[in-house]
Amino acid sequence: MSLHIKSLSFSYDKKIIFSDVNLKLDSGKIYCLKGANGEGKTSFLNLIAGLEKPRKGEISFGKVKFVSDSDFVPSNRRKVGYVFQELNLFPHLTNAQNIHFAKPGLPKEEVEELVTELNLTEHLQTYPHLISGGQQQRIAIARSLAAKPQILLMDEPFSNQDKENIDKISKLIVDAALEKNLLVIVASHQQVSFPLEKINMIKIKNKGISLELK
Repeated sequence: MSLHIKSLSFSYDKKIIFSDVNLKLDSGKIYCLKGANGEGKTSFLNLIAGLEKPRKGEISFGKVKFVSDSDFVPSNRRKVGYVFQELNLFPHLTNAQNIHFAKPGLPKEEVEELVTELNLTEHLQTYPHLISGGQQQRIAIARSLAAKPQILLMDEPFSNQDKENIDKISKLIVDAALEKNLLVIVASHQQVSFPLEKINMIKIKNKGISLELK
């Protein structure tokens, strides 16, 4: 399936962030979103997730129209996973409960596979405030993948990670995109470890958004 963005414009506090954006993004691919601070990277992700509404334009995925002049599908019905820059873990739940919250009834072996790949096994029964920022970030990634989304949005997912864990997260995302036909959009200032042939670039500049395909 494809995410179609047509004539999309977005303003914040009467300031135009981007205007007349037209893109087609395909499932099974990874897109790296680049742009200077304040250019609208997080706003672009929020529009796809349903956390913001555009000034005008359409966003659709497959046959489902997420937003248009007459349609708006709320975020909890879009099958979009979102790793927020702020993480938004529940402090009163253990790390394991945070992951299971995304999809109650998720088979234990699937959770074990995720946490093993992300070096989190020994931290499952403790709470978010008792682990490092990098470990919290990986719990948030595991939670988003556990929900089995069709689209995965990631806002600065590598900011608290060392190279070893950046490599592990990158491999997990590449595998998810290819094996589960997942559409992945990653906003990051850091050098990422995705194989170059797997990456498509989305650039936000001068109120426009362009796509560079591999």
